[in-house]
Parts: sequence; C-alpha cells; structure tokens
Amino acid sequence: MQTALVVAVIILFGFFAFTSQGPPGCKDQSSQGQRTITLYFVPWCSYCKKVMPEWQRLMAMQNINLLVQKINCEEQQCDGINSYPTIICQGTKYPGDRPRTAEEMFKWATSLA
Repeated sequence: MQTALVVAVIILFGFFAFTSQGPPGCKDQSSQGQRTITLYFVPWCSYCKKVMPEWQRLMAMQNINLLVQKINCEEQQCDGINSYPTIICQGTKYPGDRPRTAEEMFKWATSLA
C-alpha cells in the first residue's frame, strides 16, 4: 500500500514538473528577456523535412527577444515528445491548424504572454 502511494506521488510530481516547465529545451529565457522556440524533430520524418526550410528561415529571422533552436530527438533524449515535428515556445505547443511558415511561427512565438 505504501509503495503504491509513493509511486503515485512520484508520477504526479513528474507530471506537474513536466507541464509547468514543458519538455527539456523549451524553458522560458525571460531572465535574459528572451523567449525560446524549439523544434523537436527526427531526420527521417517527412513532415519534419517539409517544415525544415521554414525553420531555417525562422532561425534567420530571430532577434534579441526570440531564441530559435532545433533538437534532433534521435541524438538527444526528448522526454514527453511523442509526435514529430513538435514546436514549443513558453511551454505551449504550436497549434496544428496554423500554417507552419516562418512568419506565422515568429508571430505566434512573439505573441505568447
């Protein structure tokens, strides 16, 4: 009984830690006055390949208020990421119904509170 309770507490703690901070690599850089938008991808994914040219354009657009990064989930552990590509900023996942253009992603990331 105590073991089950300890396991439940550990699971809940892990869940709340993940949802409050988001996956690794997408923490808010507000201490530096900078937001981070992260693309989680795998090289073999056709959807990832399709978004990559726009992501490169977004990386060229980054300014002092937005840090743009990408994480290859075959090279790094991406706990909590279960579909590719996944785009996260400020702990918020990019809406699937929005166009994945550099301009739209920039506008979305800089509009988050």
